[in-house]
Amino acid sequence: MRTIEIEDSVYSALEKQVRGFGEKPNDVIKRMLTVAENKKSTSNGTAPVEQPVIEKSPLMKFVESPEYLRGKAKERYFSVLRFMYADKREQFEKLDGFRKGSRVQISKDVGKIRQSGRHTYPQKLDETPFWIMTNLSNERKQTLLQDIMQFLGYSKEAIDVVVRTITTQYLTSVFGNFLPG
Repeated sequence: MRTIEIEDSVYSALEKQVRGFGEKPNDVIKRMLTVAENKKSTSNGTAPVEQPVIEKSPLMKFVESPEYLRGKAKERYFSVLRFMYADKREQFEKLDGFRKGSRVQISKDVGKIRQSGRHTYPQKLDETPFWIMTNLSNERKQTLLQDIMQFLGYSKEAIDVVVRTITTQYLTSVFGNFLPG
């Protein structure tokens, strides 16, 4: 992969063309080039190349929703866990007592989380019977989400997109200063 320098104004224009979390400036440029090539082909009398319409999964639609994006990292973390509980309840139930290292991260028994370490600060995951340990860095939340999503059978692409949404830096890079801190 090569690196190019572009003006800030060009980068800003690219950011405005982003369609959802999975798209990076490189994807925007490829899409724009495809459109330009299709227009050129049409003007030359050849048929344009049609791009397939890819239906987004409910999870992708969820993490692109304004309600989700308004939340801070902890709120987004909890929202994704609630979504996965509703989406894959039977498999999610198997996460009762889920540990990462010596600490219990998810449990139906708040006492198990408290007993697994100091300063765990368990919080109820609304609309579920589960409690979640909350004293976590964003990086730790990302690692846990990655592990949980793999266990629940989500695709690598979905995992990558969701995990990136946990950091404020990513959202700010995509949407500028339009999001709450």
